[in-house]
Amino acid sequence: MARTTAVDKLPPEIRQELNDVLIRTNFSNFDYLTFWLEEKGYPIARSAINRYAIKHREEILGLHVGSRYELASLKLSALQIAAKLSPEHILEDLKKDAESILEWAIKQ
Repeated sequence: MARTTAVDKLPPEIRQELNDVLIRTNFSNFDYLTFWLEEKGYPIARSAINRYAIKHREEILGLHVGSRYELASLKLSALQIAAKLSPEHILEDLKKDAESILEWAIKQ
């Protein structure tokens, strides 16, 4: 059985706020998130927030686009755009480009 993390112990509404902030900050600025949570009364280590963000990134993004199928569709669309923009790139480079396009679209 998996160990319960400090972030898992947050009340659901605080965890949802954390997820929203992670998306707004493009899953970065963990120093700010540490300070923000501490201000709310939840002292959680920067490394714990980072691990949570890495482990749950797809899930968090999926919650904001409705479902995993919608997320997959968005990823494929971004990959198609990347392939049109850079047809000479190999698949791994196209995936990176598609991820950048998707992150840009989510931040808008």
